[in-house]
Amino acid sequence: MPVINNLTSSSIRKFLPSKVITGTANTIAPLSSWLYDDGMGDPWWQGAQSNPYQWILSASINTVNHSSHLSRVPFQYTGLDIMPGMWVFGNANKALRVVSVISMTDLSIQCLIEDVDRYNTFTDSTGTGNGVFNQFDSLIFFELGEDGLPVINPSPDGTDPGLVGQIEDRFKVFNPSVEEQFFQLNHGFLEGQILKMDSVTGQFAQATSSDIYIVGTVTAVGPGPNYFYLSPSTKLINDLEPGLPGSAGNIISIDSSTGDLTTGAGEPIYIQMTTAAPSFTIGSVANPTTFSGTVIKLNNALVTFTGSGAIDSTDIIATINALTPNHGVVASMGSQPNVVNGTTLATSTPVGPNYMQFTMNGVLTAIAPPSIVYGDTGQIGWWDIVRAINEQTYSHGVTATCDNFTTEITFTNASGGPINIVDISPVTTSGDNKAFTDMVGISANNPSSVANYLQFIRPDGGEIVISNTSGTFTDDVGILSAANGTLPLALVVDKTMNASGSYVVNTLADRDALTNLRTGDQVYVQSDLNGEWALYLQAATGWIKIANANSASSDAKTLQMNINFASTTPQIIGNISDGTRIVDISVSVSTAFNGTAPVLTIGTLATSNAIMDTNIVDLTTIGTYESSSSFINDGTDGTDLDVYVYFTSTGSTTGSATIIVSYL
Repeated sequence: MPVINNLTSSSIRKFLPSKVITGTANTIAPLSSWLYDDGMGDPWWQGAQSNPYQWILSASINTVNHSSHLSRVPFQYTGLDIMPGMWVFGNANKALRVVSVISMTDLSIQCLIEDVDRYNTFTDSTGTGNGVFNQFDSLIFFELGEDGLPVINPSPDGTDPGLVGQIEDRFKVFNPSVEEQFFQLNHGFLEGQILKMDSVTGQFAQATSSDIYIVGTVTAVGPGPNYFYLSPSTKLINDLEPGLPGSAGNIISIDSSTGDLTTGAGEPIYIQMTTAAPSFTIGSVANPTTFSGTVIKLNNALVTFTGSGAIDSTDIIATINALTPNHGVVASMGSQPNVVNGTTLATSTPVGPNYMQFTMNGVLTAIAPPSIVYGDTGQIGWWDIVRAINEQTYSHGVTATCDNFTTEITFTNASGGPINIVDISPVTTSGDNKAFTDMVGISANNPSSVANYLQFIRPDGGEIVISNTSGTFTDDVGILSAANGTLPLALVVDKTMNASGSYVVNTLADRDALTNLRTGDQVYVQSDLNGEWALYLQAATGWIKIANANSASSDAKTLQMNINFASTTPQIIGNISDGTRIVDISVSVSTAFNGTAPVLTIGTLATSNAIMDTNIVDLTTIGTYESSSSFINDGTDGTDLDVYVYFTSTGSTTGSATIIVSYL
């Protein structure tokens, strides 16, 4: 049985009750404070009060009974059903997101939780910026629905309806279904910019009029220099299991012969927005063995160990890996997490013109003022090091933490890999100017320990759920279930952007091998004769190159107009040049119109609704209405096209709205 593709909206999930799982907070240990100053007097970041925004939660979990036979264990939810992306709230009216699950059993969980955007911190009524609930609070773990709102149904016995209502209001203010937060180191984006995914670098980049696959519009920048929010151009899917076959920036297609998802030629289905981060769990028993006849359930697939007497680690690995297509997990021997403690030799160091530079497992890291603690004095401190290292954990595998009391930095490679450092600037310590290894008191080479522990890895980032069916396998090898990876995000390719078929291939030969093409079909060749991308149109006379890498030079722009109940139309909101494509329309109704049936459309002089029809905006209700568009000014004379706003008040005496049209 292959690993199942699980979608929240899939048919089987419609017969599952929502996950509403209760528990008790046993310990809540601060993990990280916010390391970026907003420049406006933030009182809670690390450079001020250093309030945490991430914690390690250890909780006991109650078994929740239901009547569906389709859950992982029929008729019940346990701690093994709590997944990253779920949320948890306690008695203090504070909801936090489960970022990763460190370990879990039926009756307990240890997980990393986060006060997303520090919403709890800034709304804390005590004025102390406390972003988390209290130890020993009763907890409710819950999911979000397709609309981005909490699904707390059925409500656990004794749940205060008023508290649930307050939690729901929190998600109405910041709804994750409307915009998604992304991380990209020093991205430099601005609000309103329209983005694409670069298939070569796997990173976001500003789109141009030649780009077919637009992924969304930047709605907010920050917090800090590495985060931004994106309003996606189509639907985002975050729970595809198994994960996508490619990496960030790939166009995922359906193979025409097998029907499987592929990064090769075929009909585009998804744009892969992120690369999967594998889940892993490592046993605690060196050179483990188990016994013949032992049976486990691994991601709902039965694994039976057979032989005579004790089954050694080699046979354990072979048995598990023979069934990898069923459970998605790869077994191997690995090391325990590699943890190295610094000795705090220097609290800070001045930096020269090249700043402090070093490599961590081969990844270059540079640290420069201003400092979190020392500002523009030319000094950098421990927290600057923690920030710089953790910004690139996805590349080198190492995380850094600093204890506010002992002032020691701890470096951890959770997968057991090495922690190797090369000092670059300065290469050696000279007086007060410390090399990195001398400043923190750490050896340059910290190799992995002996790989004699059983390790499970799930490359696509999905959960690793292990349970004993017969025998005591989990105790024999000392291994726990985990869900500490991340599944890749997939953006659904909008077919309305391409009325004809569109394909992605590697070379011109692959293009020419396509069959059953129609006039108007487009093919994106990732490497043409010049080694650059090119876009071809299938015409009746053959292929026509309509764009390539050298033609991508236009900037994204916007048109804006304010209207009110007394506005007369049609009015020209602006004009767009020949070949320009409109990609997004936003209408924000700030004051409701009170007419009998006020309507708004956007179009051209010839067609009033060519760009936006009447059914998109409800002028009688306050809100922001978004609409994607594939309208192109395809005139042949090179002249600009006027864009018109059409408004009918139908007797309105109040009402105002702002219209924004984004185009490439």
